[in-house]
Amino acid sequence: MSRRKALPIPKAIADSAPAGVVMTDGLQSAMQSGLGAMGGQGDKSGRAFVTVIEKTPQELRNIYRASFLAAQIVRIPALDMTREWRAWKEAGDSLALLEAEERRLGVRTAVKEAIICARLYGGAALIMVDGKSREDLERPFDPTKVAKGKLLALRLATPAEFKQDGVSLIDDITSPYDSQPEYWRWTPSTGISAGFKVHHSRVVRFKGSYAPPDDTARLERWWGLSVLEAVTQAVLDATASSQAASHLLERANLDILQITNLQDQLATQ
Repeated sequence: MSRRKALPIPKAIADSAPAGVVMTDGLQSAMQSGLGAMGGQGDKSGRAFVTVIEKTPQELRNIYRASFLAAQIVRIPALDMTREWRAWKEAGDSLALLEAEERRLGVRTAVKEAIICARLYGGAALIMVDGKSREDLERPFDPTKVAKGKLLALRLATPAEFKQDGVSLIDDITSPYDSQPEYWRWTPSTGISAGFKVHHSRVVRFKGSYAPPDDTARLERWWGLSVLEAVTQAVLDATASSQAASHLLERANLDILQITNLQDQLATQ
Protein backbone atom coordinates (compact mmCIF):
# COMPACT_ATOMS: atom_id res chain seq x y z
CA MET A 1 0.00 0.00 0.00
CA SER A 2 1.46 3.32 -1.03
CA ARG A 3 1.63 6.22 1.40
CA ARG A 4 -0.02 9.51 0.54
CA LYS A 5 2.56 12.16 -0.24
CA ALA A 6 2.35 15.28 1.94
CA LEU A 7 1.56 18.46 0.05
CA PRO A 8 4.10 21.28 0.24
CA ILE A 9 3.17 24.25 2.46
CA PRO A 10 2.48 27.40 0.42
CA LYS A 11 5.13 30.03 0.91
CA ALA A 12 2.57 32.72 1.83
CA ILE A 13 1.25 30.61 4.70
CA ALA A 14 4.72 29.58 5.86
CA ASP A 15 5.90 33.22 5.95
CA SER A 16 2.87 34.22 8.08
CA ALA A 17 3.61 31.66 10.81
CA PRO A 18 4.99 32.98 14.12
CA ALA A 19 8.69 32.55 14.73
CA GLY A 20 9.65 29.20 16.20
CA VAL A 21 6.50 27.41 15.03
CA VAL A 22 7.12 24.25 13.02
CA MET A 23 4.40 23.85 10.42
CA THR A 24 3.73 20.20 9.68
CA ASP A 25 0.20 20.38 8.32
CA GLY A 26 -0.89 22.90 5.74
CA LEU A 27 -4.55 22.99 6.77
CA GLN A 28 -3.84 23.40 10.49
CA SER A 29 -1.26 26.08 9.76
CA ALA A 30 -3.72 28.00 7.61
CA MET A 31 -6.34 27.86 10.36
CA GLN A 32 -3.92 29.17 12.97
CA SER A 33 -2.38 31.81 10.75
CA GLY A 34 -3.58 35.30 10.11
CA LEU A 35 -5.69 34.05 7.21
CA GLY A 36 -8.38 32.58 9.46
CA ALA A 37 -7.20 33.13 13.05
CA MET A 38 -9.30 30.12 14.03
CA GLY A 39 -8.50 28.76 17.48
CA GLY A 40 -6.38 31.76 18.41
CA GLN A 41 -6.86 35.19 19.93
CA GLY A 42 -8.27 36.49 16.67
CA ASP A 43 -10.95 33.83 16.41
CA LYS A 44 -14.29 35.58 15.83
CA SER A 45 -16.18 32.94 17.82
CA GLY A 46 -14.34 34.11 20.94
CA ARG A 47 -16.32 37.34 20.81
CA ALA A 48 -19.69 35.60 20.66
CA PHE A 49 -22.12 35.90 23.57
CA VAL A 50 -25.47 34.36 24.45
CA THR A 51 -28.66 36.30 25.07
CA VAL A 52 -31.90 34.85 26.42
CA ILE A 53 -35.24 36.19 25.24
CA GLU A 54 -37.91 34.86 27.58
CA LYS A 55 -41.04 33.56 25.94
CA THR A 56 -44.41 34.86 27.06
CA PRO A 57 -47.13 32.37 28.06
CA GLN A 58 -48.87 33.11 24.75
CA GLU A 59 -45.71 32.33 22.75
CA LEU A 60 -45.14 29.09 24.67
CA ARG A 61 -48.76 28.11 24.09
CA ASN A 62 -48.45 28.83 20.35
CA ILE A 63 -45.31 26.69 20.04
CA TYR A 64 -47.01 23.88 21.96
CA ARG A 65 -50.09 23.99 19.75
CA ALA A 66 -48.31 24.42 16.41
CA SER A 67 -45.40 21.98 16.78
CA PHE A 68 -45.90 18.23 17.21
CA LEU A 69 -42.30 17.92 18.43
CA ALA A 70 -42.76 20.62 21.09
CA ALA A 71 -46.00 19.03 22.28
CA GLN A 72 -44.32 15.65 22.65
CA ILE A 73 -41.42 17.16 24.61
CA VAL A 74 -43.91 18.65 27.07
CA ARG A 75 -46.43 15.81 27.30
CA ILE A 76 -44.53 12.51 27.16
CA PRO A 77 -42.83 12.74 30.61
CA ALA A 78 -46.15 13.68 32.23
CA LEU A 79 -47.93 10.77 30.55
CA ASP A 80 -45.18 8.35 31.57
CA MET A 81 -45.23 9.56 35.18
CA THR A 82 -48.97 9.05 35.59
CA ARG A 83 -49.70 6.11 33.27
CA GLU A 84 -49.17 3.36 35.85
CA TRP A 85 -50.02 5.75 38.69
CA ARG A 86 -49.01 4.31 42.11
CA ALA A 87 -49.47 1.29 44.35
CA TRP A 88 -50.54 1.70 47.97
CA LYS A 89 -48.67 -0.33 50.58
CA GLU A 90 -50.15 -1.47 53.88
CA ALA A 91 -53.37 0.41 53.20
CA GLY A 92 -55.43 -2.52 54.48
CA ASP A 93 -59.18 -2.07 54.43
CA SER A 94 -58.74 1.61 53.55
CA LEU A 95 -57.35 0.83 50.09
CA ALA A 96 -60.73 0.71 48.37
CA LEU A 97 -61.79 3.96 50.08
CA LEU A 98 -58.58 5.76 49.07
CA GLU A 99 -58.88 4.67 45.46
CA ALA A 100 -62.54 5.66 45.34
CA GLU A 101 -61.74 9.10 46.76
CA GLU A 102 -58.96 9.60 44.20
CA ARG A 103 -61.35 8.70 41.39
CA ARG A 104 -64.01 11.07 42.76
CA LEU A 105 -61.60 13.99 42.85
CA GLY A 106 -59.84 13.04 39.61
CA VAL A 107 -56.44 13.16 41.31
CA ARG A 108 -54.62 11.25 38.58
CA THR A 109 -55.86 13.53 35.79
CA ALA A 110 -55.27 16.65 37.88
CA VAL A 111 -51.64 15.68 38.57
CA LYS A 112 -51.04 14.83 34.91
CA GLU A 113 -52.40 18.18 33.75
CA ALA A 114 -50.43 20.03 36.44
CA ILE A 115 -47.18 18.40 35.30
CA ILE A 116 -47.93 19.30 31.67
CA CYS A 117 -48.64 22.92 32.63
CA ALA A 118 -45.49 23.08 34.78
CA ARG A 119 -43.34 21.82 31.91
CA LEU A 120 -44.99 24.21 29.47
CA TYR A 121 -45.23 27.40 31.55
CA GLY A 122 -42.54 26.76 34.18
CA GLY A 123 -44.98 26.08 36.98
CA ALA A 124 -48.50 25.14 38.03
CA ALA A 125 -50.54 24.76 41.20
CA LEU A 126 -53.32 22.54 42.46
CA ILE A 127 -55.64 24.25 44.93
CA MET A 128 -57.48 22.14 47.50
CA VAL A 129 -61.06 23.39 47.86
CA ASP A 130 -63.17 22.25 50.85
CA GLY A 131 -65.71 25.05 50.97
CA LYS A 132 -67.88 27.20 48.73
CA SER A 133 -67.05 30.67 50.09
CA ARG A 134 -64.05 32.93 49.63
CA GLU A 135 -63.33 32.79 53.35
CA ASP A 136 -62.86 29.02 53.14
CA LEU A 137 -59.89 29.45 50.81
CA GLU A 138 -58.26 31.93 53.18
CA ARG A 139 -58.30 29.49 56.10
CA PRO A 140 -55.30 27.15 56.66
CA PHE A 141 -55.93 23.65 55.38
CA ASP A 142 -55.87 20.95 58.05
CA PRO A 143 -56.35 17.46 56.51
CA THR A 144 -57.10 15.95 59.94
CA LYS A 145 -60.25 18.08 60.17
CA VAL A 146 -61.62 17.35 56.70
CA ALA A 147 -64.51 14.89 56.92
CA LYS A 148 -65.13 12.17 54.38
CA GLY A 149 -66.27 13.64 51.08
CA LYS A 150 -65.75 17.24 52.23
CA LEU A 151 -62.74 17.87 49.99
CA LEU A 152 -64.77 19.21 47.10
CA ALA A 153 -62.29 19.71 44.28
CA LEU A 154 -58.74 20.18 43.04
CA ARG A 155 -58.40 23.27 40.88
CA LEU A 156 -55.53 23.85 38.45
CA ALA A 157 -53.85 27.27 38.17
CA THR A 158 -51.02 28.49 35.95
CA PRO A 159 -48.39 31.07 37.00
CA ALA A 160 -50.27 33.72 34.98
CA GLU A 161 -53.32 33.12 37.19
CA PHE A 162 -51.47 32.65 40.47
CA LYS A 163 -49.57 35.59 41.99
CA GLN A 164 -48.23 36.57 45.38
CA ASP A 165 -50.87 38.33 47.49
CA GLY A 166 -49.39 41.19 49.47
CA VAL A 167 -45.78 41.30 50.65
CA SER A 168 -45.90 38.89 53.57
CA LEU A 169 -43.51 35.95 53.25
CA ILE A 170 -43.13 32.97 55.55
CA ASP A 171 -40.09 33.45 57.77
CA ASP A 172 -39.43 30.01 59.22
CA ILE A 173 -36.23 28.25 58.22
CA THR A 174 -37.60 24.92 59.49
CA SER A 175 -40.73 25.11 57.34
CA PRO A 176 -40.92 23.68 53.82
CA TYR A 177 -42.74 26.91 52.90
CA ASP A 178 -39.90 29.16 54.07
CA SER A 179 -39.52 32.37 51.99
CA GLN A 180 -42.73 31.63 50.10
CA PRO A 181 -45.86 33.82 50.11
CA GLU A 182 -48.18 33.33 53.05
CA TYR A 183 -51.13 34.03 50.76
CA TRP A 184 -51.63 33.74 47.01
CA ARG A 185 -53.97 35.66 44.72
CA TRP A 186 -55.75 33.25 42.36
CA THR A 187 -57.41 34.94 39.39
CA PRO A 188 -58.93 32.26 37.15
CA SER A 189 -58.89 32.90 33.41
CA THR A 190 -62.68 32.51 33.43
CA GLY A 191 -62.95 36.24 34.03
CA ILE A 192 -63.38 36.61 37.81
CA SER A 193 -61.63 39.96 38.14
CA ALA A 194 -61.42 40.12 41.94
CA GLY A 195 -59.83 36.69 42.25
CA PHE A 196 -59.47 34.63 45.41
CA LYS A 197 -57.10 34.94 48.34
CA VAL A 198 -55.68 31.47 49.01
CA HIS A 199 -53.73 30.30 52.07
CA HIS A 200 -50.41 28.66 51.18
CA SER A 201 -51.32 25.38 52.93
CA ARG A 202 -53.99 24.76 50.29
CA VAL A 203 -51.53 24.97 47.42
CA VAL A 204 -49.58 22.10 45.86
CA ARG A 205 -46.96 23.68 43.62
CA PHE A 206 -45.45 22.01 40.55
CA LYS A 207 -42.26 23.55 39.22
CA GLY A 208 -40.80 23.37 35.73
CA SER A 209 -37.12 22.99 34.90
CA TYR A 210 -34.68 24.03 37.60
CA ALA A 211 -33.99 27.77 37.66
CA PRO A 212 -30.72 29.00 39.23
CA PRO A 213 -31.30 30.83 42.54
CA ASP A 214 -29.52 33.93 41.22
CA ASP A 215 -31.78 34.18 38.18
CA THR A 216 -33.05 37.61 39.22
CA ALA A 217 -34.32 38.40 35.73
CA ARG A 218 -37.39 36.21 36.25
CA LEU A 219 -40.47 38.05 37.46
CA GLU A 220 -41.89 34.96 39.13
CA ARG A 221 -39.22 33.49 41.38
CA TRP A 222 -41.65 30.96 42.83
CA TRP A 223 -41.63 28.88 39.68
CA GLY A 224 -39.14 27.17 37.39
CA LEU A 225 -38.38 27.42 33.69
CA SER A 226 -40.38 26.13 30.77
CA VAL A 227 -38.76 23.08 29.19
CA LEU A 228 -39.37 24.70 25.80
CA GLU A 229 -37.09 27.67 26.51
CA ALA A 230 -33.94 25.58 26.02
CA VAL A 231 -35.16 23.69 22.95
CA THR A 232 -37.24 26.28 21.09
CA GLN A 233 -34.54 27.03 18.51
CA ALA A 234 -33.88 23.34 17.90
CA VAL A 235 -37.62 22.74 17.47
CA LEU A 236 -37.93 25.65 15.03
CA ASP A 237 -34.87 24.46 13.08
CA ALA A 238 -36.26 20.92 12.86
CA THR A 239 -39.62 22.26 11.69
CA ALA A 240 -37.98 24.49 9.08
CA SER A 241 -35.85 21.59 7.81
CA SER A 242 -38.93 19.37 7.50
CA GLN A 243 -40.82 22.06 5.61
CA ALA A 244 -37.87 22.68 3.29
CA ALA A 245 -37.60 18.96 2.51
CA SER A 246 -41.34 18.85 1.81
CA HIS A 247 -41.04 21.75 -0.61
CA LEU A 248 -38.16 20.04 -2.40
CA LEU A 249 -40.27 16.91 -2.81
CA GLU A 250 -43.03 18.97 -4.34
CA ARG A 251 -40.59 20.48 -6.82
CA ALA A 252 -39.15 17.06 -7.63
CA ASN A 253 -42.60 15.75 -8.54
CA LEU A 254 -43.31 17.90 -11.59
CA ASP A 255 -45.48 16.78 -14.45
CA ILE A 256 -43.76 16.51 -17.84
CA LEU A 257 -45.78 17.34 -20.95
CA GLN A 258 -44.65 15.88 -24.25
CA ILE A 259 -45.83 17.04 -27.67
CA THR A 260 -45.07 14.91 -30.68
CA ASN A 261 -43.00 16.67 -33.37
CA LEU A 262 -42.98 19.90 -31.39
CA GLN A 263 -39.72 21.03 -32.99
CA ASP A 264 -41.08 20.49 -36.53
CA GLN A 265 -44.30 22.32 -35.68
CA LEU A 266 -42.39 25.30 -34.33
CA ALA A 267 -40.15 25.35 -37.44
CA THR A 268 -43.13 25.58 -39.82
CA GLN A 269 -44.72 28.50 -38.00
